Amino acid sequence: MSRRVDAAGAAELLRGLKEVGVLIHRRPDGDAVGSAFALRQALGALGIRCRVLCPDPIPEKFSFLAGGGEEEFQPLCYVAVDLASAGMAGEFEQRAKGCLLCVDHHLSNEQYAENLLLDPQAASCCELLLPVIKAMGVPLTPFIATALYTGAATDTGCFLFRNTTAATHLAAAELMAAGADAALVNQRFFEQKSRSRLALELMVYESLEFYLGGRVAVATITEDMIKRSGATAGDLEGINGLARGIEGVEVGVTLREGPGGVCRASLRSNRVDSSAVCRVFGGGGHQGAAGFECTGEFADIKALLLRELEKRL
Repeated sequence: MSRRVDAAGAAELLRGLKEVGVLIHRRPDGDAVGSAFALRQALGALGIRCRVLCPDPIPEKFSFLAGGGEEEFQPLCYVAVDLASAGMAGEFEQRAKGCLLCVDHHLSNEQYAENLLLDPQAASCCELLLPVIKAMGVPLTPFIATALYTGAATDTGCFLFRNTTAATHLAAAELMAAGADAALVNQRFFEQKSRSRLALELMVYESLEFYLGGRVAVATITEDMIKRSGATAGDLEGINGLARGIEGVEVGVTLREGPGGVCRASLRSNRVDSSAVCRVFGGGGHQGAAGFECTGEFADIKALLLRELEKRL
């Protein structure tokens, strides 16, 4: 069980470090990348040597934050951001277990770290990390502000998802005032699409099936679809939200084929507690967005999911 700390307590722990590895989850998204590189920059401003460790390559889409590579050294301790479970750190799982500090906003956090700053009401880990960096006494540079804004924007669908609160808007305003390049982030993640992303979206829309009176939409993404479209890891960012945007749909389900017969299921909901549904299958996440992994045929997994959703709709 982790010892709970607030922003000031987390800042005190971070200020005392000398060499640190910042851990983020596999298949990194904007919140994980933004949190990690904002923290790396903040620690560097205090003369603390820092590197970001991710089990998967960071998508090219985040090159404006993660460009230049990582310094190679063996950290003395580890800090996790946006990492709900040690297992999601992949090859770095053992380093995550018992790490000094975890800063997270997932209700499903497994409390694997020695110290935990957790607020499930925060729309993103970046929103939660903002007061920590300020408490560290580090000025909000345009880079740190842009990194934190990236997480705040991407984890809320550009402030459209229901996890967006007044606090989220206040944090975004503060970051913009500090020099965050909101136009760059919004254009890159919410306006611009590669041709391969567009090709994949067309296939995803063609795969859609509707159930329970049209209240549930199920999309399928196979490895063959990804191969034929030429989509990269960066092209997959946000694609799980496509089904929920259709009129009348209350729950959007995306079933994605992975290596070795693994199925990655993602739920996006305007009504049902997605995290509660996914916990039934060993996963978790947020009320409006959650997921799980399992093995089996898509048809069988879909049938089990629909049975669970029917109980809740």
